[in-house]
Amino acid sequence: MALLAGMTIGYWLARRACENEVEQAAATARMGTVVAADEPTPQAGPVPVEPDDLRRIEGIGPKIVELIQDGGILTFAQMADAPVERLQGILDAAGERYQVHNPASWPMQAGLAAEGKWDELHELQDRLDGGKLV
Repeated sequence: MALLAGMTIGYWLARRACENEVEQAAATARMGTVVAADEPTPQAGPVPVEPDDLRRIEGIGPKIVELIQDGGILTFAQMADAPVERLQGILDAAGERYQVHNPASWPMQAGLAAEGKWDELHELQDRLDGGKLV
């Protein structure tokens, strides 16, 4: 009799544990994420961006790269999308030494670099003088 009672209680506990796992899996699936019970939940956060070598843009040197990166522009694609006014604002905020630079061609150059159009970028740069259209 005790054996039968022990088996019944064991069956009931095992069944309840399975039901809990099924309920947890269903709730997780409803949220759109399937995570194993013993795996940690992945942490959401910004994906690190590998900066491009912005010095490949004519008119940009190491100090200006530092200023632009501090301003949140790390890649050719980001620079291509940046308004010239934003780039000029970064230069203006850095002081008189940087205000003389003209970033008008930088987004155009960066767009070619972002698309991997290196030959076209070099052709454009041949028509530039220190990053300025001539």
